Amino acid sequence: MGRSPSLPLPAARPYAPPVRLLDRYLLRELLVPLFITLSCFLLLWLVFDIVGVLDDFDEGGLQLHDMVEYYLYKTPRILAEGLLPVALLLTTLYALAQHARHNELTAIRAAGISLWRVLVPYLGVGTLFSLGLFWLNEFGLPDAPQRMEEVLNRYSAEGRARGGLVNDFKFYNDRDRREWIIGTFDRERGTMTNVLVASAQPDGELRYLKADGAAWDGNQWRFRNALQSVFDPANKDEVEQTPAVAELVMPEFVETPEEIWSEFHISQLSARSASKRAVIALSALQDYFDLHPELSGEKRALLMTQFHGRIALPWTCLVVMLLAIPFGAPSGRRNVFVSITAGLVITFAFFILQRVGLTLGTGGHLAPWLAAWLPNLSFAALGIFLTSRVR
Repeated sequence: MGRSPSLPLPAARPYAPPVRLLDRYLLRELLVPLFITLSCFLLLWLVFDIVGVLDDFDEGGLQLHDMVEYYLYKTPRILAEGLLPVALLLTTLYALAQHARHNELTAIRAAGISLWRVLVPYLGVGTLFSLGLFWLNEFGLPDAPQRMEEVLNRYSAEGRARGGLVNDFKFYNDRDRREWIIGTFDRERGTMTNVLVASAQPDGELRYLKADGAAWDGNQWRFRNALQSVFDPANKDEVEQTPAVAELVMPEFVETPEEIWSEFHISQLSARSASKRAVIALSALQDYFDLHPELSGEKRALLMTQFHGRIALPWTCLVVMLLAIPFGAPSGRRNVFVSITAGLVITFAFFILQRVGLTLGTGGHLAPWLAAWLPNLSFAALGIFLTSRVR
């Protein structure tokens, strides 16, 4: 009998580990050292910062719960501006270098999984941290710098004036051509004392409203002991005056306490402080833009740079991970410290460019959106380019 021909055996395929299992493994190897690194950074920063401001705490008479509240407001800003990006950079470099050192990345890629697919957990962590910081800055603790000032001056005589209470304050509403001169403004309660409101009319007349106080009821302002008068600038004479009333409701005065506070808050912002970091919340900036629709010149450049910088800053987390990947992922025998040093140098160059961009945008030398986003876009592109060349 003839021997039956043997069927050809299928070619052996390399073993591909389950992707979900691989993602969990990579996340664990990243998040555990990230937690340790970030905890150490926070502890060191807290120690040095407390030593630096301990005299201020003592002078202000702050108690333990006040100090905890102060750092609750301060920590997110420190995380966004330095600690978290640097911790992500070092952890990503370390985790990838460990995988490459033990040839794990080589084995994974030999199994048919691309490098970009391997990096999905890393990019996901960077994206989540960026979104988390954005939410915390804008919705969780949008006015953290002001809250910090309030805590520091909580027990001092002038503390309220530096916090939610403002004295001798002028507020301009360019949109409705209205000027408020306020003796005392309480942001928390939405109340005023010794108020004078001057409204420019289409016919050129000026309408004045003088009141002992005013309160915002959630929809409109209610003035107490209010007196109204009309003044004709052309004749420099008072045209009309109405008797004083105990309470006067002015629904046409649509300025909210938040909008009034945005005027005060932004008036405290100097070009020097604005060139260092984006400190004004988007909601406050939008309120100010609504009240000043024809804003131009240096003021507009400064505030628009703050606006775009406020959005761009949290994405530093994702950018530093893109910068770390090409220095940690390459396989082969090499000095890990050289890779870490190279990654740190490029990342600190990125931080310097961020500061330079804010300075140029604030000074009107560069378009605000470009000043805020140029560091992110250019260094993210650099990271993607270098990663695409990893073998």
